Amino acid sequence: MTAIRPRVHLALHLAAGGALLLWAWALGQVPSLVIHWLPWQRPLTGLGLVLVAAAGLYRRQGVSRFSCRLCVAVLGLTGFLAAGEVGFRVVGYDFRHQARALSRTPPFYRKPTIPVGEVYFRRPGPMSWTGQVIRQQLRVLGYPDAPYRSEPEITVRYDRDGFRNKDPLPPWEVAVAGDSFVELGHLRFEELFTTRLGEELGRSVRNLGVSNTGPFSHLCYLKHFGVGPTLRDAVVVFYEGNDLQDLTGEYGALRHFHRTGKRPDRTLRKQTSLLRAARELWHSAGTGSVPPLPTNAWVATRQGEVPITLTHRLDTAARPTPESLEVLAYFLSAFAAFASEQGARPWLVYMPSKVRVFQGRFRWHTPADEQNALPLSVALPGEIASACAATGVRFHDLTPALRAETSEAGILGYNGLYDTHLDGTGAAIVAKDLARRLAAPDEATTR
Repeated sequence: MTAIRPRVHLALHLAAGGALLLWAWALGQVPSLVIHWLPWQRPLTGLGLVLVAAAGLYRRQGVSRFSCRLCVAVLGLTGFLAAGEVGFRVVGYDFRHQARALSRTPPFYRKPTIPVGEVYFRRPGPMSWTGQVIRQQLRVLGYPDAPYRSEPEITVRYDRDGFRNKDPLPPWEVAVAGDSFVELGHLRFEELFTTRLGEELGRSVRNLGVSNTGPFSHLCYLKHFGVGPTLRDAVVVFYEGNDLQDLTGEYGALRHFHRTGKRPDRTLRKQTSLLRAARELWHSAGTGSVPPLPTNAWVATRQGEVPITLTHRLDTAARPTPESLEVLAYFLSAFAAFASEQGARPWLVYMPSKVRVFQGRFRWHTPADEQNALPLSVALPGEIASACAATGVRFHDLTPALRAETSEAGILGYNGLYDTHLDGTGAAIVAKDLARRLAAPDEATTR
């Protein structure tokens, strides 16, 4: 080694330093690495430059021997990581085992994946899933599942189009489209408010609800799956918690499609990066114990105060943005035009969040819990009603019925912890109130 030491020394230091500099560059350029390893870019750059500079210290025996050993270790480690990173990507190994994880996730909490219309998606069908829906989702997320230990085990079935209907369904007079508040994938079919609505009205009702969707998706569902010779009422359920945001997001995707011809893609992407997997494992190991179930308020019931999860707080200063109101007007005009073509009555049904229904019956755990909740405009129902009146869409707000029934009986009407949706009792209240409105003498709007 003594005779060739200068060359070996130089080669080792340039190779090791260059390898570290190359890794540092990759950590700032490859998206799957940037997210998790970008903070390491500067240390690796510094160490790489030090090793390159140390190439000129071959005459100092002690330093040279140590730095050469360090270079061999660096080359061995970087070579191993590079081979692993390339190898796992080539074979397509999914470190997250996403297909298996997805099979454990109840359909209610999955994003729809089957393309429909320009930029929208529906669920695959026919399919079914059996289990305790909310409890299983808590397990998937790593939360304690004790609050839902007594949740009934149900079988959730979807028709050939991916919706919760009997298959085949008799000709329907009412089509109800919406997000998770219409799908209600944690309830039995008999408990759905659309099923109960049909019983109340004595008419066939088609459920076109899919979670993780917005109003433009719902209009698409009505156009593709809600049209029928007996259609009388076309209903879109508008959830105040996120539908304005979903509206602008879907409108943006639609405009992008019209400009580029490219639609969103929800093909399952495997996580094949060894380095990203190592960082995620490191992060999960550092989080320690199981996170507590999110609880930030208490609400009065006939059994006394019970803990609940609230995602929003009512805010008198909050207002919809001009952009969202403009997009809302565009959507409502398109909805009204569709209903007119079909000879049906268009309805926008306002679905309130827990915080609006529980107002006056709950208290926040701490002021910080209230401030950390998302602001929700107190005046939002009036804003939506005005937009509906301007476009000829009938408006109905479910808030008064839900507030009156749940307050008088001292019940929730919603799932208390983690989940934001109606329970079976709340769905029954919605069905009764909506049936009363649909059966009433025809008016353009109602508040």
